[in-house]
Amino acid sequence: RNKKLCLVIRIGDLRDDNFILGTNISVKILRRKVTEEGELYHDMKMIKVDPDVSKESCIFFVWPLDIVHVIDEESPFYNMTAADMAKERFELLVVLEGTNETSNMNFQARTSYLPNEILWGHRFESMLLYRKDHNKFQVNFSAFHSTYEVDTPVCSARTLQKFHETNFKRQ
Repeated sequence: RNKKLCLVIRIGDLRDDNFILGTNISVKILRRKVTEEGELYHDMKMIKVDPDVSKESCIFFVWPLDIVHVIDEESPFYNMTAADMAKERFELLVVLEGTNETSNMNFQARTSYLPNEILWGHRFESMLLYRKDHNKFQVNFSAFHSTYEVDTPVCSARTLQKFHETNFKRQ
């Protein structure tokens, strides 16, 4: 997106006619680390995503949403190539919290992804259709997990950024 590599995670409520209010989304990377003394510990860091719930107090979550992490200088994936990603050892934790509109009950949903579950160079199929005959949008939930391959560089985001900067200077 806009000449930057991105990690996109699709989230959604597959129940019909049920809204999630006050949605809070967080994405964390969990890695096993070893101190200089040989002590093993788990390092957990927040990953910046858009929409950023720290800037928006309430995301009205009415249909599936693609959460985007731009792989920039602050990203833990900035120096990773496609081959590096396949060899890395981490777990990506995604937490969705909100209030069920029908019951007014708070809830939390969690999932996680390992590096082999991340599809480099794929894009999600569109799920949103406009039905002229009904004059409204309709969500095609059968496409929730559907992706298609796109032409994507296999280099790191750092290398891609340097490539674009070099080409911009030449122009």
